[in-house]
This record gives sequence, structure tokens and C-alpha cells, in this order.
Amino acid sequence: MRRRGPYLRWKLAHPRGRFRDWYVEHVERRIEDGEVHATLGARSVERERFHETGALMFERLRREGLNSPTLRVVDYGCGSLRVGRHVIEYLAPRRYVGLDLTDRFYRDGLSTMLPELAAEKAPE
Repeated sequence: MRRRGPYLRWKLAHPRGRFRDWYVEHVERRIEDGEVHATLGARSVERERFHETGALMFERLRREGLNSPTLRVVDYGCGSLRVGRHVIEYLAPRRYVGLDLTDRFYRDGLSTMLPELAAEKAPE
């Protein structure tokens, strides 16, 4: 019950709110307060590990069929591009679409990429 307490308190104040609304608000507030999150935000825990685990998942995607830079990838739950940044680098321009509950996570991920690369690849 303790783990659900913050959500339940929020739900009392927002009776029509959905869990996803609470989650986004909760995580964004924590990131704004300078806290780190294991997988989201430009300040995720262990930046080097963040990059390495993303690279490992990308290699798995390559083995499973992401075998051409001309493919289009829709990354549902892209977060702050832990895997997406590797996919974006691999794909031809305008072939990556990232979706998540909020574009805040996506923007955080883009902010960690070189601006020239983001401009060249033009991910959405």
C-alpha cells in the first residue's frame, strides 16, 4: 500500500485523472527536482551504463531484423532514447518516430545527442 500511496493521494485530488497522467507528472517533477531516474531523463543513473545497455538492445534489434537503414522504426515507449539514439544513428534520415506518454522524455534524449546528428537524421 505504501508504494501506491502517492498515486492514491493524487487520485483523490484528480478523480478523473488516469494513472499515466500521474506517472508523467510524478516523474517530471522528480527530474525537475534534480533526482535521477534509472531509464528516463538526461540525468539518468550511470550515464555510461545507460549508453551501454542501449547499445546492447540495439544490437539485439539488429539480430532480430533491423537490417536496413531504410526501414522505418516506430519506437513505442521511446523514453529518453536509451535505445532510440542508436537506432536514429543507424537509420537514414526521417525514418525514426518515437512515442511516449510525454514528449519531455524524448526531448531529454535529443538533448544528449549532437545537434548536427539530430538535425541530419530528423527523428520525430
